[in-house]
Amino acid sequence: KQLIPKLTSPKCWRERLLVIDEGVIRTRTNMAYEITRADVTQLVVEVPADHNVVNVFDPNVQKWEKKTEGPLQTLTIALFQPTRGAQNIAIELEKFAGDKEMPQEMMNAELEAPVVRATQVGQPGELVNVGRQQGVVVVRLGTALRGEITSRSGLLQIDAAELPAPLAGQEWNHAYRYAALPFDLKISVEKLLPQIEVQELVETYVEPNQITTNLLAVLNIQRAGVFQVLLDVPENYEVRAVQGRDAAYASAVAVDAHHLEEVEVALDPTMPEVKVKQRTRLVVNFSRKAIGKVALWVELQRRQDDANLLAPTGTVSVLNLPVPRVSPASVARTTGRMIVYAPESLRLAPTELKGLRTISGTEALENMESTRAGRFPALLQLAAYAYTQEPASLIASAERRKPYIEARQLLSVHVDSGVVKYDARFFFDIRFSGVKSLRIDVPQALAPSLRNLSPTMHEQALPADPPLDPPPPAGYVAWQITGEGELLGSHALHLSWEKKLDELPVGEGVAIDVPHLRPVGVDRAWGQITASKAETIEITVDGEPAGLRPIDPQRDLMPGAPTQNVARAFEFHDDWSLALLATRYELEEVKRTSIDRAFVRMVVTRGDQIAVQAMYRLRSAQQRIAVRLPGVDPQDPSRNLDAQPLRINNQPAPLEKDQTQFWIPLTGHSPDEDVLVEIRYAIDGRSSRLDLPDFSGEATTNADDPAVQQVYLAVYMPQERTLLDVGGPWTDETSMTFIDQAWREDAPDDTTILNQLRGDIGGCQTAGDTFPTDGRRYLFSALRPEPAPAGSLRQTTLDRNVVNFGIFLIVAAIGLVLTAWPIGTRLWWLAGVVILLVLAAVFAPTLAHALLQDALKWALLLVLLVWFVRFLAWAVPLVLAWLAARPARGGAGGGVVGAATTIAPPPDETPPPPPENQAGQEGGESHG
Repeated sequence: KQLIPKLTSPKCWRERLLVIDEGVIRTRTNMAYEITRADVTQLVVEVPADHNVVNVFDPNVQKWEKKTEGPLQTLTIALFQPTRGAQNIAIELEKFAGDKEMPQEMMNAELEAPVVRATQVGQPGELVNVGRQQGVVVVRLGTALRGEITSRSGLLQIDAAELPAPLAGQEWNHAYRYAALPFDLKISVEKLLPQIEVQELVETYVEPNQITTNLLAVLNIQRAGVFQVLLDVPENYEVRAVQGRDAAYASAVAVDAHHLEEVEVALDPTMPEVKVKQRTRLVVNFSRKAIGKVALWVELQRRQDDANLLAPTGTVSVLNLPVPRVSPASVARTTGRMIVYAPESLRLAPTELKGLRTISGTEALENMESTRAGRFPALLQLAAYAYTQEPASLIASAERRKPYIEARQLLSVHVDSGVVKYDARFFFDIRFSGVKSLRIDVPQALAPSLRNLSPTMHEQALPADPPLDPPPPAGYVAWQITGEGELLGSHALHLSWEKKLDELPVGEGVAIDVPHLRPVGVDRAWGQITASKAETIEITVDGEPAGLRPIDPQRDLMPGAPTQNVARAFEFHDDWSLALLATRYELEEVKRTSIDRAFVRMVVTRGDQIAVQAMYRLRSAQQRIAVRLPGVDPQDPSRNLDAQPLRINNQPAPLEKDQTQFWIPLTGHSPDEDVLVEIRYAIDGRSSRLDLPDFSGEATTNADDPAVQQVYLAVYMPQERTLLDVGGPWTDETSMTFIDQAWREDAPDDTTILNQLRGDIGGCQTAGDTFPTDGRRYLFSALRPEPAPAGSLRQTTLDRNVVNFGIFLIVAAIGLVLTAWPIGTRLWWLAGVVILLVLAAVFAPTLAHALLQDALKWALLLVLLVWFVRFLAWAVPLVLAWLAARPARGGAGGGVVGAATTIAPPPDETPPPPPENQAGQEGGESHG
């Protein structure tokens, strides 16, 4: 305010920010003065007396003082520097009403916006020396409040987009403009109560010694946030954990603290006036306001010492299973589901349901997440229920079940020369309730030699006094089996012993006793017996077994039973008896190397060289196999062997040698697995004799001589060579004539044979594919061929042009010579040629295949053509003569001449004499 009246004309622009929250009204007034005509050193502002002045600030404000007079407070603001022009002042006010945490005075009440006036000291309410006062008023309500304008005067409502720059872009509930003071604004404020919907999942785990209950509450908080939630929990339960948890698309609530409070509860519904105090109200405080969808997890636990549940007494106990939940009185709507888990040892049945509806376990977990997460693995889901806002409770009867023991026994007997090894394994499955010990009756004579190989199971012989119930059979002693603690679940006992035998005589049976170890005090006992042996021993049953059923040792044995070398197997369910008979036999020497299949490819080149690829699928018990390569000198193999001559299972391997032969190393390969061996080399020579690699080597015994099965030999000949004959113990698979086409299958190609060789041997899918071939392919096969020279393939070949020229020349020459002979003679010669070809196809198919080529066809075609021309040369003159004589005979006779009429020559003509060589002409050898 300018102190010199009538000499100044200041103007004042104001921004009034009004924020109404729970229990407090905060006002911020931004006053922008426009001072003209003179300088101002202090300003005076009037504010309501019921508002507290928090701060007055501007860089030019030196100090401020307030003075209360009636309903107004006068603020005197001293400036650092006299000001003319623009001067800004910001004033913050606040007003509290009632309890700051839960204000009741301001709720559902009508509030009046405070009016701040720029005026002169000593004249409150008057606008002295202020030329004009105008501004805007904006109101923001807290998120938990709802307000309504009840009255206003001197204010013009404006849109938020019309606000000045500092206020634009913010959320305001109301915005107004005023042009002069005074103005009036009253707002009716109402507090919004939070609307909470709860979805709950209660999981109760019943154990013999305790009950654990987990509550997962998903709270959907709308309209207003909360800092606290109330839960109803059962009495005498310990609160183990209260924490937020992400679940069911809800975020974890921030839990700060929790405590139990006492509430008055009516124990008897018929007497609601009689109440007692119980600590059943769990108050959970949050560290920050919770709004939206949040999840809370609570775990409660209670120990119980019910003797009927700790041991199978046969008495039924009553259990009150709690349903902890968010207090229904504090929320708008509640839906919940409850799942009860219990072990097999407890027989649990609901006896009284209140406010609960039975549902399936799948429905109970719909749109919810179980918090079990691997906890309580031995507990099974028994029942599931659903509840709503109404009170819910569950009372169930519980009974401890008696233990159920199943004993599985696997008795293995292994007979070897001089010793019998016994191995007995007992598998006990104990359900429902635990036991302190188990009992096994063993033969008294066998007890000292039994060895217990189970680290966690301990045996102890039970004394005969006091008498046992039931007593062991005659000749038996009772053993007590104990563990590290109570026995429940699966437990295994492993016993082993041996019995020495004299050397088994060859061909004579020796009786082998099989002792019976009896589990006692079990509900079900069954087992299996396996008998295995050494390679030279045969096991049979001595007499008729009792209580046993033979089973397949490869398919019917219980899981975990060894199947290697098992000769016989039996199964029993009651008492049994069995005696075995062991007979030893002498071993005969057998082949140590067996070649199952072999494929040899030989490519005959035009330079009188033969490239050889030999592939063998074999098994061998030897570490090295001897092989001779015909035509390859072990002393100087460099010019014959390939760069990598040996491959084993498609992997390079060194080919060893000595003075006379080569050696294939098989170190590291099992005798029971097939091995693919590939050898490549080249030899000088022609195809007249083809020798295969020889595996007999320097065999000293029959076992050292390998057993060779089927062998395929593919020979590739140059195109200009023709195969005429094949010798040796080989079957020609490719020479096929018209005789055997109807029933003979086509010869397999190289790919088919290679696939048969490679089979399922690992890493050999491409073995042998890189060997180059050229020429005409001939395939031969043999079973167990002899070594060379008896097993060699002998071939007779000739140049293709020579063969074709010879066939053509011979057939054409004979046909031309027969041209002048009568037709009957020629037909006999033609029939003879056909017969010779048929005989060749039957007895020499290779030769027949070479003969039945294009040369023979063209030669026969030429001969038949010449014969046809010769026939025309004989037949055409006769036809012409007959045609020429036919008209004359028709005119003289004056009629038709019959076929049998003899035509007489004219009187002045005499018939010509027959030709001298008429016998050699067409038409026969005699003439009329």
